[in-house]
Amino acid sequence: MHDPSLEHMRLLVLRMLVLAATVGMVFLLLTSAGADEPASLATRDHVVASGDTLWDIASEVADEGADLRHTVAWIIELNELDGGTIHPGDVLILPAA
Repeated sequence: MHDPSLEHMRLLVLRMLVLAATVGMVFLLLTSAGADEPASLATRDHVVASGDTLWDIASEVADEGADLRHTVAWIIELNELDGGTIHPGDVLILPAA
């Protein structure tokens, strides 16, 4: 025998689970968006020294645990670097500490 109220309850529970999962995914996307970008909008100048690499510089300004690839890309974009090449004496714009 098929109980319509039981079927209705199953559909309601399924819909609530789908809604909860969707809300959870949206929350995760919103809270992680831009997490690898430097948090500060203030900037400072950095003079490139001999032996400096973008990876070294990015590791100094990135938040702990941030993906350095995103920080390097951000520095390249902010400074309009062609190919990511830097030279001693170059002045880079970096996020302020």
